[in-house]
Amino acid sequence: MVFRETDQKFIESFLYKENQGVQFIMDQIELAKRRIEHIQPKIIVVSNALARKFMGKDRFSSNDKEHNVWMDFKFKFDEEKGTDKIIGSPPLPNTHVFFTSMLTGQRALDNGSRERLIWHINQLL
Repeated sequence: MVFRETDQKFIESFLYKENQGVQFIMDQIELAKRRIEHIQPKIIVVSNALARKFMGKDRFSSNDKEHNVWMDFKFKFDEEKGTDKIIGSPPLPNTHVFFTSMLTGQRALDNGSRERLIWHINQLL
């Protein structure tokens, strides 16, 4: 089953609070992770704060427990390339990831930032 919702707050407020909602999110995340690993993209663009969290970019440790692991990807900033890359995931060795703002809509990237993102992606390709 696939679920599409454009309001991030809905996901956080409704699905997080319900046991079935959390399981549904975990199932969707696992499906997305398997698809990403199968495709093995050279570059991934993540343009949503909640998706960033689900990918594992905002992971942290507290009281000897890791939080915001979800897909369990680990990232390291590549000083040479100027963006993050996935590390420690055999199916995605050194896949570069751009974490950015929304690409369209009311709070989208400004034109200059969008042009720089496109330029940066082209440089990596």
